[in-house]
Amino acid sequence: MCIGISEGHPSKQRQESDPGGCGSCGLQPLPAPAVGPDSNFTTAFDCRRPIQEWEVPYLKALGQELRALRLEAGITQEALAVSTGLSSRSLRRLERGERRTRYTTLARLSVRLSHSSSPERARDLLDRLLTIAGPALAPESQYAERLDMRRERRARRQRDRWVSLHRVEIGPSMGGYGFERHTRSQRPGAGRVATKTYEVLRGPDGYRSKWTVADQFSTTSVPPNDRLLVQLLYDAWRS
Repeated sequence: MCIGISEGHPSKQRQESDPGGCGSCGLQPLPAPAVGPDSNFTTAFDCRRPIQEWEVPYLKALGQELRALRLEAGITQEALAVSTGLSSRSLRRLERGERRTRYTTLARLSVRLSHSSSPERARDLLDRLLTIAGPALAPESQYAERLDMRRERRARRQRDRWVSLHRVEIGPSMGGYGFERHTRSQRPGAGRVATKTYEVLRGPDGYRSKWTVADQFSTTSVPPNDRLLVQLLYDAWRS
């Protein structure tokens, strides 16, 4: 019986006459796993099976321990997920005991949750988590190297992403008109800083005019009856 197929595969649970593998997908067939803690997960396809009843206590205990360690460290789920290369959804499911996890994932979590740069402490924590996970620990993915490369790319994008800061200075206002100075700074992880400063004139009925500090301010777009007032406000603003 070929059951070593990922969920949704058309030949799942299909009797295969070819002993070398599944004729439809070429995957090696797996023996039906035993029900109980003595069963062994041998491939990543096997770990995609629905969680069995005997696994639930192990996964629940592991999830409770991970949650307790995270709260003790004062780390949010989002921050822990980003720092360990997991998605927030995956971490939530781990803490609820709804997902199997692998040795490498627990190793990354141990380093982050150990509160120390000491490898020995992280190793002790990893051993504890592995003991709690017991036989419900999932096998390593056959694409582990590819997944590591993907995590490295994700971490590099996170380091290089632009951080935008927006500061607004409110100037004088009168007669429904008011000035503002906006400063936007964008900083990528590489350390470069790009700063842009511009000024805005806001007026009644949603009127808005924008120009950079290097440009010459002009009241030509302001209604004629309000130009003198706006010019006086601007002179006071720049003085």
